[in-house]
Amino acid sequence: YWQTGKPYLDGVELILMADATTAVLAFQRGEAQVTISLSAKDYSELQKTGKYKFGLAPAGTYILAGDSKNADSPFADVKVRRAVAHAVDVASITKALGYGVTYPSNQLFPSRSWAYNPAVVGYPYNQAKAKELLTQAGFPNVFNTTITYTSTAFSDYLTALQTNLREVGIYAQFNLTTAALSAQLSTGGWKNGLLWSVLNLSAGTDATYALVGNLGS
Repeated sequence: YWQTGKPYLDGVELILMADATTAVLAFQRGEAQVTISLSAKDYSELQKTGKYKFGLAPAGTYILAGDSKNADSPFADVKVRRAVAHAVDVASITKALGYGVTYPSNQLFPSRSWAYNPAVVGYPYNQAKAKELLTQAGFPNVFNTTITYTSTAFSDYLTALQTNLREVGIYAQFNLTTAALSAQLSTGGWKNGLLWSVLNLSAGTDATYALVGNLGS
């Protein structure tokens, strides 16, 4: 604004749409000139049209966090949390749904980050191990839980997660909520469930800041 003739526009209007499909359709109709935070599927479909320009940047790591702070929660037991990790076939899910954009990780930080540790083995997909850990934790049969999330853009991922968890005896129902409530839960805590979240690791984000900002509580 301190340079003559700039800026070249009168303003920017930001339109927030909770439903990912609605947002993409609105963009395609010309109701917006830019759309961000596309799902991998929508990115792939728009790319095929040859009509649009794309700017790809590291976005973040998708995580499932249990309410381990609550002593009466199943997720207070580390065996249950490890069972969840073993139950999810991360490699297959990202291959099927990532459309060449997303990739599996066994830790919070991607390989481009200084915080990435190549020595981490993680918890490889192993449903037998998951069931064994659940039995040791006192859940030999099934238990019910919820997965709280904020955007329908992740529906395919969540359905795959739900299927994997059901196969080891964890029956998870979906709870779609607002971004504001999700932020409140992630900082203030939640009960009886898993919180689906994206750990912000966009280009230039400091790893320590990302941890404190998203998982400090």
